[in-house]
Amino acid sequence: YAEAIFDRVSVEIARGCTEGCRFCQAGMIYRPVRERDPESIVDSVVKGVKNGGYDETSLTSLSTADYSCILPLMKKVVGRLREEQVSLSVSSLRAYGLNPEILDEMASVRATGLTFAPEAGTQRMRDVINKNVTEEDITRSAENIFSRGWSRMKLYFMIGLPTEADEDVAGIVQTGGRLRRLGKKIRPDADVTVSVSSH
Repeated sequence: YAEAIFDRVSVEIARGCTEGCRFCQAGMIYRPVRERDPESIVDSVVKGVKNGGYDETSLTSLSTADYSCILPLMKKVVGRLREEQVSLSVSSLRAYGLNPEILDEMASVRATGLTFAPEAGTQRMRDVINKNVTEEDITRSAENIFSRGWSRMKLYFMIGLPTEADEDVAGIVQTGGRLRRLGKKIRPDADVTVSVSSH
């Protein structure tokens, strides 16, 4: 559990990362990528919820959507959580290649919102840090999220990266604003929130 940050059961499903982002120490020191057995993950989630009395749980890793059998795992976890009316969050999702089926599974169990980490406000800056995410990827992810009923999206960015210029920092705000406008266009009657966190 991690009450200091979120009052919920957090289950790590894998360690390591397939990407090579230049800023990420964890992606280098946790090599090679290692995945936990799906059955042990489901067991950990169910026991954590039952023994701790939590109504929220999360699956975590450096890149959760890269887990090799993420969709069957999600279906199994969601099936167990739905009975208990427990919400599920999935951390560290990539802004590309996010399977719409995963979003649909999450939407069926009180999913609390989705978090992505573009890390930089402009494509130039993302290329510098080797963050394999494009403007199109970010936009497509937002469209998938809002069109499936979510009204909240969180984005993580870093400030102070090598070669960063004022326009790269301004791009953080511009990206958040652009995605919020997109969300309002897709869900005009919803209170759409795109929160931006910079560190």
